Amino acid sequence: MQYSYQMVHYNEHFHKLARHRRLYLSHVHSTCGSNHVKCREKSASELLEGNSL
Repeated sequence: MQYSYQMVHYNEHFHKLARHRRLYLSHVHSTCGSNHVKCREKSASELLEGNSL
């Protein structure tokens, strides 16, 4: 019972992270406009730096 509950909780947490990442990327792309490739590299490096902290 506890195992299944932990799995559900983990899945909810994972979906929240995925949704936040999508919102963050869409925000970065909307603020950067035509500079799409540099913007994508920048957002990817920022996400990596955030994960390493």
